[in-house]
Amino acid sequence: MTTAFSNSSPIADDPSTIDPVAVYDAVWNDLNDGMYALTVLEAGVDFRFIAFNQAVADYSILPTDELQGKRLSEVLPPERVKLYHHYYNQCLKTGKTTVLEEQLSISSGETWWHLNIYPVRNSSGEIYQLLVSATDITRQRQAEMALEKSKQILQQVIDSMPAAIFWKDLDSRYLGCNQAFADIAGHETVTEMVGKNDYDMPWKKEESDWFVACDRRIMKADRAELNIIEPQLQADNRQAWLRTSKIPLHDANGSVFGILGVLEDITDRKQAQDEQARLLAILEATPDIVGITDTDGNHHYLNKAGQLMFGVSPDHVSQLNISQTMPPEVANMLLAEALPVAEKQGIWSGESVICDAQGQEVPVSHVVICHQSAEGKIQYFSSIKRDISDRKAAEIHLKQQSEELSEALTQLQQTQAQIIQAEKMSSLGQMVAGVAHEINNPVNFIHGNLQPACTYTKELLDLIDIYAQTYTATPDIEAILENIEIDFIREDLPKLLNSMVMGTDRIREIVLSLRNFSRLDESDLKTVDIHEGIDSTLVILNHRLKTENSTQAIEVIKHYGELPLVDCYPSQINQVFMNILANAIDALADHPKPRITITTESQGDFANIRIDDNGPGMPQAIQSQILNPFFTTKPVGKGTGMGMSISYQIVTEKHGGLLTFASEEGQGTEFSISIPSQQI
Repeated sequence: MTTAFSNSSPIADDPSTIDPVAVYDAVWNDLNDGMYALTVLEAGVDFRFIAFNQAVADYSILPTDELQGKRLSEVLPPERVKLYHHYYNQCLKTGKTTVLEEQLSISSGETWWHLNIYPVRNSSGEIYQLLVSATDITRQRQAEMALEKSKQILQQVIDSMPAAIFWKDLDSRYLGCNQAFADIAGHETVTEMVGKNDYDMPWKKEESDWFVACDRRIMKADRAELNIIEPQLQADNRQAWLRTSKIPLHDANGSVFGILGVLEDITDRKQAQDEQARLLAILEATPDIVGITDTDGNHHYLNKAGQLMFGVSPDHVSQLNISQTMPPEVANMLLAEALPVAEKQGIWSGESVICDAQGQEVPVSHVVICHQSAEGKIQYFSSIKRDISDRKAAEIHLKQQSEELSEALTQLQQTQAQIIQAEKMSSLGQMVAGVAHEINNPVNFIHGNLQPACTYTKELLDLIDIYAQTYTATPDIEAILENIEIDFIREDLPKLLNSMVMGTDRIREIVLSLRNFSRLDESDLKTVDIHEGIDSTLVILNHRLKTENSTQAIEVIKHYGELPLVDCYPSQINQVFMNILANAIDALADHPKPRITITTESQGDFANIRIDDNGPGMPQAIQSQILNPFFTTKPVGKGTGMGMSISYQIVTEKHGGLLTFASEEGQGTEFSISIPSQQI
């Protein structure tokens, strides 16, 4: 093939000079690089192929003889015409070599070419031809593409890793990183990181100083540093904690040319560790005993308070079982009650007892928490124990004080009741005694004069009989005798006087009963007949034996046995009879056939008195309160609730006896009084 410039050179045979034509021919005929020439048409409107070397002929898709002399626009597709036209005109405009790379598809596959477009000037300096050299760079591009693909794969691999990865040069400038690190630095792509240093990043200056100093130290020493814990301010303004490992990078000669860093964000873990450390510090400082055990009761953790309590060193905590820290019965209780409750409900709380290092029992408040896995399997138990010895002592002290106060209050109530009742009975006794005294004098006067009146009356009647026998009655006397019915008077007057004597006797008996009941002159211990006290009380209550709502009077049945004289305080015993009988009368208010039965008997050294009624009885719910002070079943204003309480004190405390009762609803109530015959 002829060259584009086939002319002889005048200096071709001169060995001391360069022959441009010879050089051009040598290049043109090189089979490694293809070359072709074009003529510029119409100042670059189009171009014409004018010459091709053998290398172009070998790889050209179109035969070169078909291209020879043809315009560019005649033989190539429009898109390629446009591409070449752009670069050819660029060479025309700049007058400089223009570089172009293109991809061609040939029968053997895809090829890549590097094109250099050289301007060729005529003698006038105008560019009238273009010389194009084409170098096959297919292998190079394939190698580059393979390398790029490997880099992409490698980038994908490191981007998929959870750890952030970066690598820097000797000046601590970033050569690359994975996406995780780019995200930390606030960049969307890893390419934005290339060429930047730590001072271009969002971290604090002191952090950047630390990073750079660390890089230089590692590269200088050529020694990796692993698991470096360091803080770092993130792009989102979040202060993070990182665990970083840095490794020096070496080139083919073994020289350090940079550094590789792998870092893991351990902020959550660090915060959890810090929180755990704070909690552990709290547990160690608390005076409560905090422990963690497995399902067999072996300790996995015991705080300082627990170690001191049980006298165990930190190294031997794992050898301590909960059964060694408490009495056997408490351990059995925990196994049988506390742990099942904690397993079912998650927590158990109560009180238990532990043993200290000296074996002394210590009362504690106790909480057991069951920790289970997501599958519901028990993993371990935690417990909190608090020494409540002081509280227990305080509770005992308060209980004693409460009992003492309660006892004092009871005594005060009893004393108050006694004072009230004593004042009441004293007033009643004084009134009864006064009434008895006032009645007694005129009754005695009348009673004392009735006997002489009877005698005088008999004598006068005898005198009238003698007069009737001795003298004959005049008509006037006969009329008077008939008018006054002297025979009736003679028969009825003695009866009248006898009835008056009986009436005064009854009044005297009542006065005596009133005096016996009040017994104001017998406030000391006396030996008395109990029956007299009962009878005197019945006399006082006689007006109430005819109940308001009943059409029938209350029947009183007496079963008096042989009782010895009894040493007692008469007025107080009478008060007991009064309270019991009055309550019985109240209970019988609505009964159609009311009845009170009084039975006495001697039993050993005791005089027993039973008073029972056939009333409605007492409900079971109130029977336990009957003897309590101020308890009453009567309406407000009808009772003080002191009668039975005082009666109980009189019998039990003052006389050393017994006062009991039995009652059944619908069957009535019976009170039993047992008094020693002699007071010691």
